[in-house]
Amino acid sequence: MAKSKGSLTTFQYLLAGGIAGAVSRTITSPLDVVKILFQTGSQYDSMADAIRSIMAKEGVAGLWKGNGIALLRIAPYSAVKFTAFERYSPYFQDANGRLTPGRKLVCGALAGMSAVAATYPLDVVKMRLTVQSAENPVYHGVLHAFYKIGKDEGLKGFFAGLTNTLIGTIPYEGGQFMAYNMIQDYWKDSIGRPMKVYEQLLAGCAAGAFAQTISYPFDTVRKMQAIYPQKYHGVLQSFAVIMKESGPTGFYKGTTANLIKVLPFAALSFATFEQTKRALELYNKSQKAKQMKADVTKVVADKATDAKKAAKKAVKK
Repeated sequence: MAKSKGSLTTFQYLLAGGIAGAVSRTITSPLDVVKILFQTGSQYDSMADAIRSIMAKEGVAGLWKGNGIALLRIAPYSAVKFTAFERYSPYFQDANGRLTPGRKLVCGALAGMSAVAATYPLDVVKMRLTVQSAENPVYHGVLHAFYKIGKDEGLKGFFAGLTNTLIGTIPYEGGQFMAYNMIQDYWKDSIGRPMKVYEQLLAGCAAGAFAQTISYPFDTVRKMQAIYPQKYHGVLQSFAVIMKESGPTGFYKGTTANLIKVLPFAALSFATFEQTKRALELYNKSQKAKQMKADVTKVVADKATDAKKAAKKAVKK
């Protein structure tokens, strides 16, 4: 994705990344709600059972519970992530303007960590709103959640699980960007053309599945720390508690729901970013062409004016 170095402004990269995050998150919101409920110990026999139960208690809107705060978080997260990757990439490219797989991994990890650091408090609030009971809610909206967490837990309440999240970001975002860009490079080198939209969707699926599989235990620990900070205090302690109480499978609660969710999410995210970026690049080219045409017209007009002035002077002489 970094091949278009300098083609967009930083604002345009942020815009493309924000749109990609908002589109992918909204479409996959129901799967995210179910995934979090599975991860945090809610008792459902299957995904279908969870969806039926949520709809019976809260209606269709229950499947989009917390999506508002999620968008407030995922849009800037995605914007920072994609922009950071695009801006960091030139510093990691070799003499031919390419990134090795290892450099793709490092660049993607740094981009993800930058995004996490910028948006983590919103992620904590989103998770608290998502898992709370609709009948007896602890938080009455985004602002109330911010106020109550700050009052009851202080500033550290907004950053519970941050260390583990940053660690988990390395394999997830690093692996995701590495996998997607390797597929993209292979496609250009072997097929001889850029990927079409459906091919970007498939590449995004593969990249998301690979990254999420290797990083899922960190995601589970992070959510448990953010939701139950009194019980889960640190990275190693949280891993130990989950291992003791649930065994290795405890780290993969909701993994089926998550894989089903992450495939369309990653696919939509990468494809939407690529298509939005392409639209903005075409817009920039058209604006540049208009400006060049205007400049040429001005030059011609100026020369015509100068010629008229010269002719008048000649007549006077």
